[in-house]
Amino acid sequence: MQRAFAYTLAPIVLALAACGGSSSSSSTSAPPAPPTTPGGEFVLEEATTADVHAALRGDLSLADGQRLTCEALVNMYIQRIFAYNDNPQPNGGLPIRGVLAVNPDSIDQAKALDALYARDGGIGDRPLHCMPVLLKDNYDTYDYPSTQGSYSMLGHQAGVDAHSVAGLRQAGAVILGKANQDEFAFFTTGFSNRAIQVSNPYNTSESPAGSSSGTGASIAANFALGGTGSDTCQSIRHPSSVNGLVGIRPSLGVISQHGIFPLSHERDTGGPMTRTVRDAALMLDAMAGVDPRDPKTLLYPAELRPESYMSFLDREKYGLKGRKIGVVKQLGSNSDAAGTGAQGELISAAVEKMRELGAEVYDIYLPDFESR
Repeated sequence: MQRAFAYTLAPIVLALAACGGSSSSSSTSAPPAPPTTPGGEFVLEEATTADVHAALRGDLSLADGQRLTCEALVNMYIQRIFAYNDNPQPNGGLPIRGVLAVNPDSIDQAKALDALYARDGGIGDRPLHCMPVLLKDNYDTYDYPSTQGSYSMLGHQAGVDAHSVAGLRQAGAVILGKANQDEFAFFTTGFSNRAIQVSNPYNTSESPAGSSSGTGASIAANFALGGTGSDTCQSIRHPSSVNGLVGIRPSLGVISQHGIFPLSHERDTGGPMTRTVRDAALMLDAMAGVDPRDPKTLLYPAELRPESYMSFLDREKYGLKGRKIGVVKQLGSNSDAAGTGAQGELISAAVEKMRELGAEVYDIYLPDFESR
C-alpha cells in the first residue's frame, strides 16, 4: 500500500484544468510558530492561527491594550460577517454572501475553550485552539442544519458531526457557521437558490469559482481563520486559486466522506481552505483519519499515515528539489491549457520558480483526452 499523503502519488504530477460539478491522524501538537502580525498588535485581517495563539498568550495585544480571548475573537469575526457579508461593499461592490449562517452556539464554544485555556495554562493538546472555521454547507454538524445550498434540504439536521468536523472540534476549532456553495455542489459559479450569487471579495464582479465558493470568498474576506471545502474535480482548488488561498484536495481515503453530502462517492473528498500553508496542514491533521464508516479510509491504516502533515513543511526535506511536475500544454481540443495572456504569464512565472527550486518540469500533451 502507498503512504497516505495529501495528494495522489504518481511518477509525474499533472497540472490539469478540471470539470465542475473522529479522530485526528496525529496526536502531535503543532510546533510553535512566530506571529506574523508586526508591531505587537493583533490585527484581525489576515490573522493566522499562530497570531491568535500569540495574542491569547499576551505576546500580541488588541488595539486597546487588552488581551485577546476566544470569546472576543469569535465576536470580532461575527461582527465582520454582519458588516460585509450581506451588504454592498464600501467601494460600491456587491455583497459577498460567502456565509450562509452563523452558528448560534459558536459563542458558547468559545467560552468553553477559554475555560480550557485557563485550566491548561495554554492551548494544551488542541493545535487548532480557538480557530474559527466555516464549514461548506454540505458538512453535517450535530448542532446546526446543513442544506447543500438548496431549499429542498431545509430541515436536514444530522444527529452527529461529520467525521472530519468531529476531528476539528477535538483539535479545538470553533464551528463558526456554514458557508454558501453551488447547489448540491453541482457547478462552479457560486450560485444556488439559497446563496443567490457569491462574489469574489477582490472584485465582486468576478467569479468566486466553486463549488466551495462561499468558503473561498469568506476566508479571503477574513470572515474566519479557516474553512472546509469538498472537491469532485476542482471544487476546492478552483475557489482557492481565484481567492488567493491555500486549498488541499487530499487523496481519496485520507479524509472520511462520512457526513459530507457528495456529488460523487467515487471522486469526492473534503479538504481545508486557509490563507497559509501552515494553517492548512493543521486543519488536515485534524480532519484526516481512519473511519470505518468510509471503507476508503481503511486503505490507509494509522501506521501508513504521517504522524503529522506539519512535518511536510520542512522545505529542506520535502521541497521541490527532484520533484517531477507536468505542465499540461494541450488537453483534448484545448491547445491553451497552460493559460494565455496575463494568466499564462503568471503560470509561466510559477513554473519557472519551481524550476529554480529544483523541480523537473515536463510539458505534457494529451490531444486524445476526453472528459467522462
